[in-house]
Amino acid sequence: MKNEVLKNYIINNISPRTTQRDRIKKLYGELKLYLGDDLCFQTGSYARFTAIRPVNDLDVFYIFSDGATTSNALKALPELAKKLENEFPQECSENFSVELQTHSVKLQFDDDFSIDVVPAVDIGKVTSDLNTPIYVVPDKKTLEWKNSDPKGYREITKQTDEASEGSLRRAIRFVKSWRKGCKDRDDDFKLKSFHIEQIFIEIFQENDGIELFDAIKLFYSEIPNNLLSARFEDRAYVEESEDVFIDEYVNELSLAERNQIINWSSSQLTKIKAIESAETEEGIIKIIEDIMSCSGEVKDTTSAKTGDSFRPSGQHST
Repeated sequence: MKNEVLKNYIINNISPRTTQRDRIKKLYGELKLYLGDDLCFQTGSYARFTAIRPVNDLDVFYIFSDGATTSNALKALPELAKKLENEFPQECSENFSVELQTHSVKLQFDDDFSIDVVPAVDIGKVTSDLNTPIYVVPDKKTLEWKNSDPKGYREITKQTDEASEGSLRRAIRFVKSWRKGCKDRDDDFKLKSFHIEQIFIEIFQENDGIELFDAIKLFYSEIPNNLLSARFEDRAYVEESEDVFIDEYVNELSLAERNQIINWSSSQLTKIKAIESAETEEGIIKIIEDIMSCSGEVKDTTSAKTGDSFRPSGQHST
């Protein structure tokens, strides 16, 4: 019963609504028609079908190829912004404003939804396993250019989800929704969404046939081990000489920040285990809603000293 209740709750309360998906499909279709069908594609969590409601943004890579450089791509942004502002309104079914950012062009619609058009330079490299193209894109924070393999991550997510009969994406959305409750409680909560995705992909790949509830329970059980150090190598750098990890932020967490994630996860793990003994659907749903709010007694970590050592044990200690 618990797996079916979890599945239905995620579909009915966490997954993007049909109206949201229809709207995004329409707006993206209009943008793609304007920019050129072969010059842009969706990326990010929405493209991987791991986004939760409400969907506030859509990332779109705008491709520069044929020997284009990163300098050419950045210089083209102001012109692209001007064209979108002057010409795209005639092609778009909704009103929007255009904001030229250092790393992208943002289309802000009348509500909280936006589309971020990011320059992506095709450098002519592909991954050896999936033959997906490697792009270089500007980092939002540092503005330095970095490798990116969005199509590879999308394909791996798709393959793993199909093998799990849809449980992968549902599990990811469950924990992302809990993370949103934590961010509502403390906007400085450090656990990253893409890190959550990669942990779950590993869980489902290493535990053939694992069910939704057990995967979620294992995720929370393994949080301390997954905060030991960065270990998920970025696919876009696997064949490069430098080591780049998608969870690099883990190495930069203070003791207080690390403990906050561990303590808040532990608080919810107790509730997740309680689902096993719940006797009714209503009882399970009540526990789920409590988890989503990130409620419960939580230890104070703000006074922890950043110099204190962190010594959890676990299988990922090497």
